[in-house]
Amino acid sequence: MVERTADVEARRARDTLPLYAVAAVVTALVLAPLATPGYALLYDMVFVPRQPLSWDLVAPAQSLPRAVPMDALVSVVTQLVPGWLLQRLVLVGAVFLAAVGAGRLVPTDRRAVRLFAALAYAWTPYLAERLLIGQWGLLLAYAALPWLVRAALDLRVGRDGAVARVLLAAAPAAITPTGGLIALGTVLLLVPGPPAAPPVGAGGGRRRGAQRPVGGRGPGDRRGRFVGPGGGGGVRGGARRTGPDRWWRSPAPAASGAPRRRRPVAPHRWCRSRQWCC
Repeated sequence: MVERTADVEARRARDTLPLYAVAAVVTALVLAPLATPGYALLYDMVFVPRQPLSWDLVAPAQSLPRAVPMDALVSVVTQLVPGWLLQRLVLVGAVFLAAVGAGRLVPTDRRAVRLFAALAYAWTPYLAERLLIGQWGLLLAYAALPWLVRAALDLRVGRDGAVARVLLAAAPAAITPTGGLIALGTVLLLVPGPPAAPPVGAGGGRRRGAQRPVGGRGPGDRRGRFVGPGGGGGVRGGARRTGPDRWWRSPAPAASGAPRRRRPVAPHRWCRSRQWCC
């Protein structure tokens, strides 16, 4: 048992190590300009050494709450670490976790497919555009999305600890209102289970004794006729065509020795055109 557990752990390490390596390489290539010291000031992304904490960052009264609670969290964290370090930790974590999450989300055992998914998800025009605009809050939501999808699918099947993983994956996305709405929509879309099948006989289900349509086959019905509860064919049960223009009704079984006769009958209301329909 111990040897089997060790083999499983070794195999898992062999499978995950290339994924983490690819994620690290992609992160280094995407964020190469941040290797120089200093602050990267890009439109909405403005970090300062110490951002003061005020009530207006929690509940703004003069503007829309488009950065709530992101600015308040930045103010709290910058009291402990400098702003340039926080900026790099956030960006590196967003790109790295996006690549790893996409690679782990792909439902396959092929290593090449996982590596391609990680590369394709972490190196996209959307990520580059958000990075150049400075919307690092949406980058965190983008990075948390694969982890949130995986946790929501686990919650859907009822696995242990799925609720905690959903909350943990949704927390980075919820630092902005837009990211919170993305996370909420993802959970609402994936968590509800499939609708239950309607019971037999309810709604559109076929009831016992109901007629089967043309083409349905049943006992004693080889031509696809309408078969009623009693087994008769169509409106005029047992009607059949024996010639190009004649319709006949099969007679009742005659007594032994009695002659068998047939009498012509008019076509029923579905056979006014005298075509073969039953």
